Amino acid sequence: MAVLLMGNPARSVPDRTATFLSRAWAVTSDPAKVDRSVMQALLDFFPSDKRLASPKDPFDATDVVSGRPTRRFLLAGEAQSCWFVAYEHGGRGHHIHLVVFDTSPSKPSVQFAATGSAGVHDDIAGWQVLRAAVTGRQLRELISDEF
Repeated sequence: MAVLLMGNPARSVPDRTATFLSRAWAVTSDPAKVDRSVMQALLDFFPSDKRLASPKDPFDATDVVSGRPTRRFLLAGEAQSCWFVAYEHGGRGHHIHLVVFDTSPSKPSVQFAATGSAGVHDDIAGWQVLRAAVTGRQLRELISDEF
């Protein structure tokens, strides 16, 4: 099965969502519990604002800039030498990012990334909702070096 890349309907990539969905993830909503090398690898992808607000902390969810972080952590999970991190990204078009890292090499590497509309803030509030968003293709796989 293939997923069409957003912005380039002629190109497809293998669908890695099945692998993501089949793992038995140990999920946390506490960013302090995420492996430090995974969190650093994620922050390294952010082009400018390297801050990630905690789940209940305010952030700039719209394109109105207040000096708060532009991204907010939602949840993360660990399974079989992999970690995923899901977070909200504000700006012109509030959206969700899901990034899955392979931690078996010496430095975490991106295995899978997806994005989609966040709708109302906090729509992705738990593992079951995130899983449903991936299953229902509300979050679609992307190829990008900027999250």
